[in-house]
Amino acid sequence: LGRQKTTNDLSFHQYRHVITPKLELGIYHDTWISVALPITIAQARELDLHDGIDRGSSTTVRDSLLTMDGFDATDPTSPTTGNLLFRGQNRKGIDQVHLGLGVAPMSQKRDPTKPTWKLGAEVRLAAGKLMEFDRENVGSETGVSRGVHELRLWTSFGRRFNRTEGWFELFYQVPLRERAGSLYKNPGFGATNSGAGQQAGVSFGVEAYALDD
Repeated sequence: LGRQKTTNDLSFHQYRHVITPKLELGIYHDTWISVALPITIAQARELDLHDGIDRGSSTTVRDSLLTMDGFDATDPTSPTTGNLLFRGQNRKGIDQVHLGLGVAPMSQKRDPTKPTWKLGAEVRLAAGKLMEFDRENVGSETGVSRGVHELRLWTSFGRRFNRTEGWFELFYQVPLRERAGSLYKNPGFGATNSGAGQQAGVSFGVEAYALDD
């Protein structure tokens, strides 16, 4: 068989605004617990026709995944215009509750010759209304929860010099299990990887103190 041609059919866009209140409480020397509640105050997703693709040539339309008129959850009775083929409902709510435990084996405050080294673990429990879609009743489905419980392990190093502090952090995050009705349920059709993926990353930066008392 000849090689299958790959075509970029749609472009995905997401607009998401999240605010995360967080509380940390010391329970022993250089040991603390934390609670964080990321709150999605607005989220919207769109699918646009990719450059050079029109409604007649779109494989999404030809395969009847969407009609030629597209679908706009904010105005279900009207066809979409321009390159917009799909717009989801405006969503808000809670995805997870973060419960953490941290410890600092080394502290610059205790020993000024050493950096501050922190280790932590965080259980991220799925909460809130699940993110679902109902074309017949789009206004009722405004949840943002993916329905996935996850574990996040992290470590960080920081060193302060006068009014600046450099730091970097490493993390590894793995899914533990899914709630009933999760987005990551097995769809069948021979799917072999239907769960949420593992993640790892690094972040770093420099902080400056305008006032230090």
